[in-house]
Amino acid sequence: MAKRLTAAGARVKSLILVDAGLPRVMHLPPEKDILRRFIQDMTGAPGRSTPCLEAIFGGLPQNVLPEAVFEMVQTQGIVPEEIDADMLAHQYAVFRAHLEGFYSIQLDGSFEGPTVHILAAESPAECMRWGRLVPDLKEYTVPGSHHSMWSGESLQSMSEIVSRSIDR
Repeated sequence: MAKRLTAAGARVKSLILVDAGLPRVMHLPPEKDILRRFIQDMTGAPGRSTPCLEAIFGGLPQNVLPEAVFEMVQTQGIVPEEIDADMLAHQYAVFRAHLEGFYSIQLDGSFEGPTVHILAAESPAECMRWGRLVPDLKEYTVPGSHHSMWSGESLQSMSEIVSRSIDR
């Protein structure tokens, strides 16, 4: 986006990335794997499996229908009561669309302006190597995961980093 704005004549004072993986063109994983990742995110256990999730996903085929998984998740009480199968379906549509977009972006060239990347300490840094595309890069790491960094001291730290970055 920063490259497009610059090419259109706009001045991009600073590009700020927050725990942003470097997109690349590749095939989507099997539906079962996408669903597992989504449910892990919805239960606050990204990247971690639990016995409840293993009980659901253990015997499912790779091309399982999302609706079947959402019914099992709701029936077994894996997500809070206020999250039903319909809500999961709507959230999953957005999650999957973002994933499809992420796996279809081909980045080339670079953005020469100042760039700040705030990483979560628990995120896989090897997937977030922006240096070749943004040479004026400053990286900061805050405690937590991609999800937990949005609260408490990590959120306060991010706010301070962003404030300093846009004020320079």
